[in-house]
Amino acid sequence: MQQQPVLCLAAAALSILLPGLASSQAPVYVRITPEINILRVKHTKVLTELAGESTGTGTGIGGDFVASIAIGHLGATERGLLVGAELQALISSRQTISGMMEPQGSGAGRVGLGRWEFENKVGVGVSGFVGRKLRSRDLSSYLVAGLRRWSTELASVQFSGFGAIGEFTDRPDDDAARWSLTVGVGITLPGERPIDIRLRYERSGSTSFSKLRTFDPESQEVDPETVTWDYSFSASGIGLQIGFGTG
Repeated sequence: MQQQPVLCLAAAALSILLPGLASSQAPVYVRITPEINILRVKHTKVLTELAGESTGTGTGIGGDFVASIAIGHLGATERGLLVGAELQALISSRQTISGMMEPQGSGAGRVGLGRWEFENKVGVGVSGFVGRKLRSRDLSSYLVAGLRRWSTELASVQFSGFGAIGEFTDRPDDDAARWSLTVGVGITLPGERPIDIRLRYERSGSTSFSKLRTFDPESQEVDPETVTWDYSFSASGIGLQIGFGTG
């Protein structure tokens, strides 16, 4: 059910890009596309309590290796432009990108030392592209843009003691959904089995979740205070894809 928005976007992209392309000039292709990504992940956590609100941030950089299968449709317009769209199934090697958040914050200043982790799992995507043949070398070059939805595993640890709570680790109740936009350039080398090379930039919005925690009521003469921890993760980076297949 969570993949339905992407499938709807894919159908919309295909309906927009493909009309008017002659079937003889618009073959369907299948490609296996390994890719190497370098991602910069930013983690923010916010503590809200009676004394006020405090915020901490941390960043980390790491690599992510992804295998994908793409099914696409490519054709040429009357003006000689290459226009197409494709669907992608993505599987990450689940490289963990992590960082350490130093004690920091404003207000109550309770956000302390803590490690966090970010890990892609599986995803789906849709891309559209437009390009042109380079006649002098019989190559094709193009611009590409797309949208991806990742299932991502997140964790945030608080090492320093917080009242009577002590050390704890918070995770979302389910795998978090991360949506990212991608833009880039590509070139296709001709041959019986064309090789497709793409360099792209990816940026995602914030993926957020919250947790409620309570002080140990035995240590207080009044009702225990409930505090809220809000967590968000975002990522951006560059990736290199090399596709092998038909078309």
